Amino acid sequence: EVQTSMAVLPVFRNGKRGCFVNLACNDGFSAEELLGRLNHHCNLNGGCVSPPRAFLFGYPHLMPKMQGDNLRSMLEQVRRTYSKDIENDNETISNSDVNTNNKNNRHHRVLIGVDLNGVDGSDVDAARAALFPALSAIDILHLNEDEAK
Repeated sequence: EVQTSMAVLPVFRNGKRGCFVNLACNDGFSAEELLGRLNHHCNLNGGCVSPPRAFLFGYPHLMPKMQGDNLRSMLEQVRRTYSKDIENDNETISNSDVNTNNKNNRHHRVLIGVDLNGVDGSDVDAARAALFPALSAIDILHLNEDEAK
């Protein structure tokens, strides 16, 4: 059994964009499932010899099981999984090294982004509970001007 969602993002001739979405799996999608799929992908490819430089996670506000502490722990695990020590033959680096912004270290630190497009801000407390616990694990927040207000 596979849960799925579908998004169609057309770009019109005038440059405007649309978005048509069927959110079938959002209620059940969990951090464990996502991490399992990422690990499975790496294992299929003989390990992640060349780890991604960035990880963009979209729409946690639409996924109840991917919010708050669950979002934070998932993003921290992604950072541990894909951040590597350049000087030590790409061995996974320690948590303290992953979470540092020390410019002198020789580590590949995967950039973590979270896309919040579609946040309506109507329930401020729910938005805070969904995002605030994970802010320390996020490098870039992607949202438009109206959503930032």
